[in-house]
Amino acid sequence: MFLNKEVFKNYDIRGIYKKELTENEIIMTAKAYYFKLKPKKVVIGYDARISSEEICDLFSKTLKDLGVEVDILGLIPTGMLYGIANLKEYDGGIMITASHNPKEYNGIKMIGVKDNIVISGKEIYDITKQIQKNPNLLLNKNNEGIIKKVDLFDLYIDHCFSKVKEEEIGKINIAIDASSGTFGKMIEKIENKISQVKITKLNFVPDGNFPNHGPNPLEEGSCDLLSKTIIENNLDGGFIFDGDGDRIFLLDEKGEKIEGGLTLLLIAKEILENKKNAGIVYNWAPKAVPELIKKWGGRALRSKVGYINIKNIMLNKNGDMGGEYSCHYCFSENFYSDSGLLALLKILKTISNSDKKISEQIKELGAGFTLQDNIKVDSVVEAILKIKNIYSNNKFDEFDGLTIYSEDFWFGIRGSSTEPLLRIYLEAENKEKAYLKLDEIKNNLK
Repeated sequence: MFLNKEVFKNYDIRGIYKKELTENEIIMTAKAYYFKLKPKKVVIGYDARISSEEICDLFSKTLKDLGVEVDILGLIPTGMLYGIANLKEYDGGIMITASHNPKEYNGIKMIGVKDNIVISGKEIYDITKQIQKNPNLLLNKNNEGIIKKVDLFDLYIDHCFSKVKEEEIGKINIAIDASSGTFGKMIEKIENKISQVKITKLNFVPDGNFPNHGPNPLEEGSCDLLSKTIIENNLDGGFIFDGDGDRIFLLDEKGEKIEGGLTLLLIAKEILENKKNAGIVYNWAPKAVPELIKKWGGRALRSKVGYINIKNIMLNKNGDMGGEYSCHYCFSENFYSDSGLLALLKILKTISNSDKKISEQIKELGAGFTLQDNIKVDSVVEAILKIKNIYSNNKFDEFDGLTIYSEDFWFGIRGSSTEPLLRIYLEAENKEKAYLKLDEIKNNLK
């Protein structure tokens, strides 16, 4: 049986449904997942994509035929899947989602609860090769399992509100754009608990066609409606979630999007007010991030880019939360996993209890201007070596790709794992200097 190796990624499984991610890949992934964990009982959820429920049913049936008891949560944010899998002591959890990818994509994220592991697509692919060579590996199965639908929203909501109490959040007037994904459903279930938060709802109806804008808040134009709504209604700020609700972006009262590392600081501030010496994991972020974490009494723990890397640092160095510029935030309080809801509550607590506007709170953090970009190159290795040689008089490290430090700016570059691209993150004292330095780097690579 031919399997498309390209859909088996470092973190999950993802591809264009029926073209790259077919029934074969889904069935074999379910079998490999079973072989990896030998689970008796698992929980599964899915996002709002048109194909998600169909994939969920196929994955669930495959596990049922192998003797597994499968509880289907239905349409949920990804963070809820991680929380419920641990709260109810399942053996594992599966989320059917392609996160922020375009509508024609879908995918599968998988965890094992006992050892708190994220099961990578590449590991799954290797297991499928073993199974194809020796189908008898799956013969020792239990009696046929069962599938049932369950509603555990209240359990997860109570779990998150046990970390941030309703009364700890002040009055605030915001807009929330759910990107036609999963998080609108979550907001509608919690809004009665935080009635002091006035919410203007945008794109709350789940729709896998994503009719108003795509599921990626970083795409150009995705935040336009939210920004316009904030300005025209004189709101205090707003939030936009990606398609599966595991990334949360904050906009200030001017409708300006806040850099992910600075939003991390708003969350870290809440955590450090309650727990001194808490470990906060960061990667590419403004210099102010580790500086303020230390100033506020925390431990700044540097990580390579990527959720798995952040989670590993949290587990190995007793971290309490972690985040990155892509606006994923994970918490020890949510079993070292993402939680859009917990991030929302912690940010709301911080910004609503200040007498300053969001833009003023951000300005007080003292960060420079940051930008992110991708640079096409013929060879990632050669491009990084060239940059290293050009900036040889500067301080540098090779912790994650290459990071160059100067007095008035710094930047990090690393290769994409899938394309001949250099990903770059740069911080300078102001916008003009940042773009000037970006142009300088690009010109050096010509």
